[in-house]
Amino acid sequence: MTVLQPAAASTGGSPTLNAAALLAGLQFTDSAPRALAEAARAGDVGWFARQVQKRGVPRPSAGKRTRRLWQSLAELFPAGESATLAFLTREVLLACARQEPRAAAANHLAALLDATDALAAPEPRHLAAWLSLLPAASRGNDPELCFRLWRLLLVECRRCLGETAATESLELLNEVRLRASVMFHPLTESIAWWNAAREGWRSWLANACDDQGMPHRSRTSPSLWLGALTRATQDALSAELDLWNEEDLQRLRRLGERLAAWTQPGLGLVLAADSTAAPLNLQMFLKLTGWKKQSPPRRLVDAAVDVAAAQGGRGNRPRKQPRQPPRIRNRSIPSAQSDAARAALLRTDWGWDAALCKVDHSGPRILFEGVLAGARWLAGPWDLELSLDDTPLSLAGGWKCDCWYSDHEADFLELVCDLAEGMMVVRQVFLARQEPLLVLMDAVRGVPPQRSVQCRARLPLAAGVEVERDGLTRELQLVFRSRRVRVFPVHLPPQRGTSAPGALDAAGDDLLCTMSGRGSVCQVLMLDWSDRHGQAPADWTPLSVAEEGRRLSSSEAVASRLRVGDRHWFYWHNLTRGKVARSALGHHSASETVIARFSAQGTVEPLVHVEPEGESQPVPSRESSGRRLPAS
Repeated sequence: MTVLQPAAASTGGSPTLNAAALLAGLQFTDSAPRALAEAARAGDVGWFARQVQKRGVPRPSAGKRTRRLWQSLAELFPAGESATLAFLTREVLLACARQEPRAAAANHLAALLDATDALAAPEPRHLAAWLSLLPAASRGNDPELCFRLWRLLLVECRRCLGETAATESLELLNEVRLRASVMFHPLTESIAWWNAAREGWRSWLANACDDQGMPHRSRTSPSLWLGALTRATQDALSAELDLWNEEDLQRLRRLGERLAAWTQPGLGLVLAADSTAAPLNLQMFLKLTGWKKQSPPRRLVDAAVDVAAAQGGRGNRPRKQPRQPPRIRNRSIPSAQSDAARAALLRTDWGWDAALCKVDHSGPRILFEGVLAGARWLAGPWDLELSLDDTPLSLAGGWKCDCWYSDHEADFLELVCDLAEGMMVVRQVFLARQEPLLVLMDAVRGVPPQRSVQCRARLPLAAGVEVERDGLTRELQLVFRSRRVRVFPVHLPPQRGTSAPGALDAAGDDLLCTMSGRGSVCQVLMLDWSDRHGQAPADWTPLSVAEEGRRLSSSEAVASRLRVGDRHWFYWHNLTRGKVARSALGHHSASETVIARFSAQGTVEPLVHVEPEGESQPVPSRESSGRRLPAS
């Protein structure tokens, strides 16, 4: 029998109570194990240590979920971090996750406990990880080792959870509260920790996403808050605690669906630079929130986890070749837009090779990401620089969504920013769902005809994307991962040698599209990836727009047609409002914007048309934002 000597220990650089004094101050709930309370009242440290090992902590579990919990926590401590506590914590977590022999894991834990005596106070991430180790430490180990960890955690949780200073990660702090309330459930103070954890998590959820589950921009990385949320939900379910009410569970389920739609195999979660850390946590989260294995979100995230495991990035045993993700044939629309989150996701389908665009306008700059067939090709700020009579214009007023439409043919997003003197900036993103087409438009409207406007838009290219120029036309081709995306400035004449009021070219890590003129201006980029080799014949023509027989200038309306191979597209945007319906290439419309394709018979088949403000009719949808009309 191991006899523990009550000795003073130093944790966090300050002396703590010795073991006997600590036991004397413990208060137990009515449901606490009787032998545990008696051992504490008797001041018998050895007896109490054995009771902690037998009855004082939840029974350990060696299941797959527990191993993944340790893997998830190990991600909080990057492999390159040299700090002693972080390094030792990572080692013991990975030892448990790999199911190393019990003696080896106990040696890692003993080394960690020895290091805590001489180092600074641990952070919330350390406590979250150590609390998960407590059940494993009670399984077949020396009672002294288990009690040392139990005592350290109790002292440090009291210190950390009793501090009023704000922490950088409220998610980790709530995770520590919840796990501490589970691990120290015989103690009365666990009740206060549980109440604080439940209130903290529910408040966090209300502020973290909208009713449709669209996540807001967070000051913490997505992998961190998703991991903490997943682990806390799992802990609550395992302990049979009601952390979430029914309304919360529905919001969590929608949050899981939205996050799954932002996921691509090989890239992880398309939310941040550390996105490769998220698929495993998201897979666990979808399971906990009730998504079935054959549902589109689960199948997509499972494919992402499988690819990450094949690449050796998630701690699982890597396969020789990644399993080919199945094609997901489901007509549900993964796209979404949120006024509260000020973000939109445009995605063609739930397939692993889908094309998607993420647009985040919650900050002073619009952040744009584009993914095609599992490769990121656009990433960064989608900047816009404007000047009026050589005087820079400020976009400090911020962007808002003025129009959003999504159906089984296309997604369409329109953002606006109000300028001085009644002027307005409009930016559009159109992604065809069944065709390889992306349309990006920038326009400055409401400019007096006598004033000069210069517009410079930068489209951010991801790392590894190369730009090739066509020798005869203004077409550019973006080359990445054996893919080619052809970029056509359809508002400009196609021949490179002809004069034009604008240009398109590569500038560093961006595509720079410039346009200048008197009065309102509009520039349109149409991007096509139908031809992997980029050799299909292509041509485009800026079109004339007429109203009552009068040809309109480019400051009043812009229209173009583009042909790539056997596909033929049509774009039209009115910068001013006409008295009657206008015409372009034989098509008459009073709409503000028309995006269409030409049929084999040469007729225009609109995919999206936007009516002038004040004339649209509300259309029921998952998110109502501004004016919107479906395609006719």
